[in-house]
Amino acid sequence: MNSTGRWILCVFVASISILMVVKGIDLWSFGTKVDGDGVGIHFLGLEINDNVPEASIQNYALGFFIASIDFNCFSSCQENFCKIK
Repeated sequence: MNSTGRWILCVFVASISILMVVKGIDLWSFGTKVDGDGVGIHFLGLEINDNVPEASIQNYALGFFIASIDFNCFSSCQENFCKIK
């Protein structure tokens, strides 16, 4: 993989990380606006779960935060592993 491809991969992974942080903040601030049995959680057009109880929304928010940290670490380590110059 050439240097341009590595940078594109790095930017793509960093973008996913930022989107995960935004989704985590969105879920964390969701509050009690739950109608019916629960709420559906979607990320990038994909349905994660269609019936999350109000008590579990915070757990999903934490999951998105942790996943974003993992993606961010992967993105920042691209320089070492792929030898981006």
